[in-house]
Amino acid sequence: MSHHARSNLHDPTVRRKPVAYTRVNTTKSTDPPQPYSPTEEVKTAQWRVGWQTPAKMLGFLALGIISALGHHLYYSSLDSTPVRAREDGAQTWTTQEWISRYGIALAFTTKTFLACAVAIAYKQRIWTNFRRRPYSVSGINAIYDATTDILSFMNWEFIWKAKMATFLAALTW
Repeated sequence: MSHHARSNLHDPTVRRKPVAYTRVNTTKSTDPPQPYSPTEEVKTAQWRVGWQTPAKMLGFLALGIISALGHHLYYSSLDSTPVRAREDGAQTWTTQEWISRYGIALAFTTKTFLACAVAIAYKQRIWTNFRRRPYSVSGINAIYDATTDILSFMNWEFIWKAKMATFLAALTW
């Protein structure tokens, strides 16, 4: 007994639908092929950045700056104020524990907004790199994964061929 799967191709018990064939015009043109002319216009795809991408990048940058400024002003307002605890009769949201939580939340928000702005710039940069020079499949994988996988920085092609993209990806970490 064979361990190979049996083919149903020539099995008469298997019912198949009929295949509809279309006639192909096989007549060839009698015109000789035209040689390439350097004056002939070559059509290429239009590469451009729409208004949404810079708007998102600047928007996230502005939100990050506003959040950082809010973080700074929040801690400046707390400077030289006594530490209060729940045992001292302070409201729950005004204790040292909650004040630290608010500050950490503002810091995290700042980092997230700024990382989003850098990630958008990174995407634009990698497409510029892809248009300018060839990459191996492992290089392309490393470039795409660099903002989410730290091991992408171990790919030398990514580091040497895409220096600005490497820098931007490192900023997101």
